[in-house]
Amino acid sequence: MIYSKQNDFLFIKGGKVAGTSVEMALSTVCGPEDIITPITPADELERLRLGGRGAQNYSHEPEGERAYLENLLSMGPTKEARRVRPRSVYRNHMSLREFVECYGSLPSERIFCVERSPYAKIISGGNMSLNIRGYKYGGGKMESNLDALRQAVATEFERMRWQPNIDGYRNADGKLNIRVLRFEALTDDFAQLMRDYGISPAPTLPHAKQGMNSNGIDPREVFTRTQLDKINEIFAEEFDTFGYQKL
Repeated sequence: MIYSKQNDFLFIKGGKVAGTSVEMALSTVCGPEDIITPITPADELERLRLGGRGAQNYSHEPEGERAYLENLLSMGPTKEARRVRPRSVYRNHMSLREFVECYGSLPSERIFCVERSPYAKIISGGNMSLNIRGYKYGGGKMESNLDALRQAVATEFERMRWQPNIDGYRNADGKLNIRVLRFEALTDDFAQLMRDYGISPAPTLPHAKQGMNSNGIDPREVFTRTQLDKINEIFAEEFDTFGYQKL
């Protein structure tokens, strides 16, 4: 999640939609008063290396925030570096309503998010579950194979951990007054958004958490018919609202 007072926009970050890449790009145009929530240590360090602002104004401890970033730069993305990071008031994946509750009001009408097919989100999440322990502090690519991915997805289904992002985008009235960028056209959609917001030149989108191309995998190679039906049921509103085809 990023709220930029300087540029008058609010980015609400859904799960498994390339949100970290967007946060990295946005942080390069943010000002000192803007709220930038923490991301994984490896990504946080890369964000700093790319010239963006690191996580800031997300807690009640600005000195602790600065100490954490200094540790990352000096120690690398280690568990020791992370130990000084203060407790977050504003969280990375907080909903719009949670943000408004913390902030006390809705400070911008320019609110946006990124979305993609529910099948691709779950495939991406399964791949992440296989790699996140090593990636969190080491970075690199997150890769697996279809057999491992099928097993990871089956395990996650047993735990019923997959939840739609859409509720996180609703305002206090339950309405969706939010601009949606599509993952499949993210470079173009993001560039247009920056033009509309008067931000020039538009920052370049990096490719964070590189791994399997979830959008390039046929969901029928990963999910059983029963699993597809369950996804269609759980994510029915997202399929309809964001215009993705059910299988």
